[in-house]
Amino acid sequence: MRQRWPQAWHRTEPSASGSYNSPSAVNASSVWARVEAAIGGPPFRAEGPSSTSFYAAGPGPSIRYNRPMHPGLTVAVLAGGKSSRMGTDKAFVRVRGRPLIEAILAQVDGLGAETILITNQPDDYRYLGTPLFGDVLPDMGALGGLYTALYFSSHPRTLCLACDMPFVARPLLEHLIRLSADADAVVPRLPAGPAGRPEAEPFRAVYARAACLGPIRAALEAGRRRVIAFFPEVRVRFVDEAEIDRFDPQHRSFFNINTPEDLETARRLAEV
Repeated sequence: MRQRWPQAWHRTEPSASGSYNSPSAVNASSVWARVEAAIGGPPFRAEGPSSTSFYAAGPGPSIRYNRPMHPGLTVAVLAGGKSSRMGTDKAFVRVRGRPLIEAILAQVDGLGAETILITNQPDDYRYLGTPLFGDVLPDMGALGGLYTALYFSSHPRTLCLACDMPFVARPLLEHLIRLSADADAVVPRLPAGPAGRPEAEPFRAVYARAACLGPIRAALEAGRRRVIAFFPEVRVRFVDEAEIDRFDPQHRSFFNINTPEDLETARRLAEV
């Protein structure tokens, strides 16, 4: 049975003027304990956007999803970065003539049973018609964003994607999803740095909600905020370069837009 959020949970609420206040800073351990004590166990998200959501999707053009290819999957797009190097919100820079966030949503259209957007700036994204959710706990970094995505997922598996990737290869995503039946996390990794050591790509990855929420929570409570901090506690299936090459030989799925120079490169690549 799905349960409503208790008042102990710190949600963002609209003020009298209709604007949204920032979530208050809270102690992770105490908030989780109060929530679980109030409802007798870990909370679950109600179906669809509602008054129990952090942010409900407002009026605007809805994105129409096809029949889902993977009914047990939530697609979560994370738009929580500060875009400090870009100088503007990179989710709205244009590549191929459309805002990046719209391109990402189009690329995952119909892939899962639901698509949600994780953001602390709901007014900017409300026009998309996609369910919007703010960080469960503020100032927890990228790992906190991942926790939020899994927390609000309605399905056993969640594909987590950053919002700054203009060239995601859908065949690669589908491969990751297929592999997730036998793992708690399916994570690509590619050589990086001068030594060429494999580096995980946790925001092009699929996670099992039930298996990962607890370990992520424990890592956050312990002050370990690296996105991969919880990996030793779950079954991780890494997807290495040779396997990635079968679906995305040019590795365009791993191109991020972080700077104005990256944006210009992306626009050139989009013309190829």
